[in-house]
Amino acid sequence: MAKAFARDFERIVPCDFQTLDERLIFLKHLFSYHYAASQLPRKDFVLLDLGCGFGYGTSFLADHCERITGADVDAEAIEYSSNTYSSPKCHFERLDATLRRLPFKDGAFDAVIFLQVIEHIRDDRTFLREAARVIEPGGLLILATPNAASRLRPGAPPWNPFHVREYTSREITSLLHEFFSDIRLLGVRANAGIEALETARVRTIQRIAALDFLDLRHRIPRSFIPLIISWLERLRFLRHSRTIEQNIHEYGIEDFSVSETGLEQSLDLLAICRKAGPKTGGNRT
Repeated sequence: MAKAFARDFERIVPCDFQTLDERLIFLKHLFSYHYAASQLPRKDFVLLDLGCGFGYGTSFLADHCERITGADVDAEAIEYSSNTYSSPKCHFERLDATLRRLPFKDGAFDAVIFLQVIEHIRDDRTFLREAARVIEPGGLLILATPNAASRLRPGAPPWNPFHVREYTSREITSLLHEFFSDIRLLGVRANAGIEALETARVRTIQRIAALDFLDLRHRIPRSFIPLIISWLERLRFLRHSRTIEQNIHEYGIEDFSVSETGLEQSLDLLAICRKAGPKTGGNRT
């Protein structure tokens, strides 16, 4: 099943890349985890990683905190994560993040991490309200999400069939200000070679999505999507998806960075949010 997740680009197993695109998506996601770790002020933090996928980012964060819980709705992803990365500091549980109330006490965590998750959540306000509730006063929310301004034509719905919506920098900032007092919004950028590849990938998918005038990609069962992607690749619609053997050593985490300027051109948006109130540490589980 791991390869099926890899083919839909939503959950990628770190050693199962079949195209350069998959490796670059993985590196961008892992970079966000590295940056999140750099924003933790102390190593005694208790963390919640919502939407942890196959757990490689949760495992990385475990080296930078007291303990961490990785949660995901997908049972196979949690099984893989538990078997591969569980440790005394790092455990995983199946959890539907769209629940109207998360099964944690108020202020249970010093920080909540959710990277590439909110675009999947239909009721984003309830989701953020619950995330804020389980964060201790003075604690952090660290969020990353695709940048609609660099991916979508104005007014267009997401071409990714797994995304409910995508956000511009103005939209995500306005939403976060409803729940958090202090917000720092950054753009995730990459070197010129990676950004050129991403631009080509997005333009190709935009052309394919334009052919789907009935919006079938949002109507068909999700289990069919990996098969459709494989079919499109065999027909060479996705010619930008070069084989990983061509470029496996060409790019790394160091080719990604964050910037406070030029947000409209960034690949992803990354927000560091602080919950109002003095930090107490008294409610953590």
